[in-house]
Amino acid sequence: EDTGNDQLVVGFANEAGDVQEDAGSATIELQVVNPSLSSTSVDVIVTGGTAVNGVDYNFSGPVTVTFPGSSTANESFSVSILNNAADDDNRTITFGLSNPTNGALLVPDAFELTIVDDEITLTDIATVAEVDANGVAINEGQEFTIQGRVVGGNFSTSGIQFTVVDATGGIGIFNFAPVSGYSPTEGDQVIITGTVDQFNGLTQLNPTTIQLVSQGNPIPAPTPVTALGEDTESKLVVFECATLIDSTQWDNSGSG
Repeated sequence: EDTGNDQLVVGFANEAGDVQEDAGSATIELQVVNPSLSSTSVDVIVTGGTAVNGVDYNFSGPVTVTFPGSSTANESFSVSILNNAADDDNRTITFGLSNPTNGALLVPDAFELTIVDDEITLTDIATVAEVDANGVAINEGQEFTIQGRVVGGNFSTSGIQFTVVDATGGIGIFNFAPVSGYSPTEGDQVIITGTVDQFNGLTQLNPTTIQLVSQGNPIPAPTPVTALGEDTESKLVVFECATLIDSTQWDNSGSG
């Protein structure tokens, strides 16, 4: 981060990241702005998180990271990740910074690492979103973990409201507030854990965690349709050769 003056700044290169539980280790980078002529060091410490040191990871802190004098190159440290072979959901480690030399300003001074549980059981979206003959979600109130691709954008200005699809179907994702710091972008591949609910007949997953797996993935081709119904809910569709009978009715007011 550029402070707009000659202030020496040291901080994490990013504010969050993730690592698979079976990866063995994670490397986290720090950056420097306006480096000093002499070397600058800072201590990395663990400040919080849900992961347990010695069970989910090994980290003997503080670890001192040093930037050589006049160098603008990133420096890094590593943390050992332990695969405990238990289905215990994702875990987080929050790292902080302390004891900078040369009067360095610490920005950003926190980094959250998510350890992605490799024993997570994924459920097909079609199974999660299943409804009965009346269109009522049969899994309402139950928790599932799904993996899918984001199609379309975020329809909420303050929280999240978007759609994910997999090879079996699609489902809406909704929460009044952002979750896991995730900002939906079409083409994202995500893993989401949440509870099934239904709003005005729309089956949704209310997420508790969202993990970004990859970005820039192709989206599926839309399916041509002539009408909407339960079989097209949360699916990517297209109306071909359609014209508006009365364009004044399409004024984008209310929920239309």
